[in-house]
Amino acid sequence: MDLGRLLTFAAERAPAGVAIMDGDQRVTYEDLARRSLALAAALGDKGIRRGDRIAIGMRNSAEHVVAFFAIQYVGAVAVPFNFRLKPPGIAAILRLAEARMALVDNSSSAVSVSDHDSERRARCRLPEGERHRPKWAQAIEMLDELAGWGLRPAVIVADAGYGEITEFRQALEQRQLPYVVQVKSATSVLGVDAEPVLAAWKGRGRPPVARYDQRRSSLRELALAAGEGALSEIVWREGSRGELRSRFLALRVRPANVKLRRVAANNATELPVAWMLAEWPPGAQEPTKYWLADLPADTPLPQLVALAKIRWRIEHDYRELKDALGLDHFEGRSYPGWHHHVTIVTIAHAFLTLERTRRPQTRAAA
Repeated sequence: MDLGRLLTFAAERAPAGVAIMDGDQRVTYEDLARRSLALAAALGDKGIRRGDRIAIGMRNSAEHVVAFFAIQYVGAVAVPFNFRLKPPGIAAILRLAEARMALVDNSSSAVSVSDHDSERRARCRLPEGERHRPKWAQAIEMLDELAGWGLRPAVIVADAGYGEITEFRQALEQRQLPYVVQVKSATSVLGVDAEPVLAAWKGRGRPPVARYDQRRSSLRELALAAGEGALSEIVWREGSRGELRSRFLALRVRPANVKLRRVAANNATELPVAWMLAEWPPGAQEPTKYWLADLPADTPLPQLVALAKIRWRIEHDYRELKDALGLDHFEGRSYPGWHHHVTIVTIAHAFLTLERTRRPQTRAAA
């Protein structure tokens, strides 16, 4: 029995058992197997086959474990390396191991190997000031550029790839940009009534600061505690096959992971209050999707749902950019060439969007 089958066996025998405890995050065997299989499928789509070598450079985290088991599922060979290594050392390991791919997180210097490869940078005509930034930071840069043009989005919507990043949500809050972002079920929160408590100073050492000492819950725990009786059925739009509807729960909470609690303690501030939105489809044993929304307390539930579900429009636009307008047809290798290609495709998409608003389609008679 290989390690992938061993995880599958554990997920079948004890699906709700805790497989990983990563700070406030708890991952069950069922979740671990599901996430690992999903990543394995993505690796297969990228051309990874049995026997290929995949380098892993991550801190100790749930994501590291998911990556390891995904490699087992696909039949590849894991090549671990220390994420603290400098880029030249990582580049040497990748070359000697003949790795087809490297799986890293933002703690690894591997994400910036190209920042130190002067020959490759020269061939690609990368500007001197361009360096690696995580996707969420690039998104914030684009929002800042938009603000420089005097434009301000009404609401920011994003999937869990962005919503799970605490720094991304904090950056939006600092810019007073409301958001509705998808997050994982294990996201740690406190009740809206929770308040920081100041412990008595014993006269020795550094005086204590007010901290939240209440027990934290995951979004999943809160939703299950509220139960199906607290759900409301909402129709958020008309689809091609009729109304799209599901059951939803909305609660006011205080997101309370370690980073947020540390910031609140250091700045002597309270944790910000946000909406928790959960979708619990009919017939499901528990909610399937979760969002955090930095919107006013009087926001109606139908509006919360409509904003959370508007991501279908983003996915539709992205598919059109790729399939109809050729976003993924770029085969060059230069920085100016890529930006020229993306600019032309974006202009074409903007033209089509304006045409749609100018000439709205009418439905054919039944």
